[in-house]
Amino acid sequence: MATGRAADDEPLSRIIAELNDRFGLHMGPEHRVTLDQMMGKLDGDAALDAAARANTRQNVRLTFDQKVERAIQEIVDSNFDLYQRITDDGTVVGIEHDGLDNEDEFMRHLVQVVRNGLGDRAGTCIDPKTQVVDGKTVCVVSCQHSPEPVFLRWKGTEATDVGDFFVRSGPGTVKLPPESAAAFIRTRFGRAGGGG
Repeated sequence: MATGRAADDEPLSRIIAELNDRFGLHMGPEHRVTLDQMMGKLDGDAALDAAARANTRQNVRLTFDQKVERAIQEIVDSNFDLYQRITDDGTVVGIEHDGLDNEDEFMRHLVQVVRNGLGDRAGTCIDPKTQVVDGKTVCVVSCQHSPEPVFLRWKGTEATDVGDFFVRSGPGTVKLPPESAAAFIRTRFGRAGGGG
């Protein structure tokens, strides 16, 4: 089962639905270019093709899932690099770019945004400080581990009433579906998932 043939066998809508479900994405047909990039990377992967020829479908699936994660991360990284080049060419723009009157107002705004999205208790886990880099004031935020699960609630975009639960996975962040979030929370915090 070469990845190119697998992609041809499944309609794009099914691939998008599965990626949305597995990785917590919100992709639609407008993301076709990104999907084509990803499928191109997978189609040209000789190791994945060899694994598909020599293993069971279930074993190939494990390899395929890892390769998809890597391909998505590469696309995210390259798009972020492009974003940086377009917006600020990698130069430091500083908090002045946000248009707030002073550092105190910036800090109050930052803390309020964190409280709005993550809750009051999570707001106590951040320690923002300013420093000057290349003549610009930047904000460096140190984060402590939360002693309890923290859910993101942001402008009605969350998938569940309690919010979305994210975890680090290698160099990236992954939104866990509710059943996976509850299992992770039981393991990490010793209780079932809720809100907070």
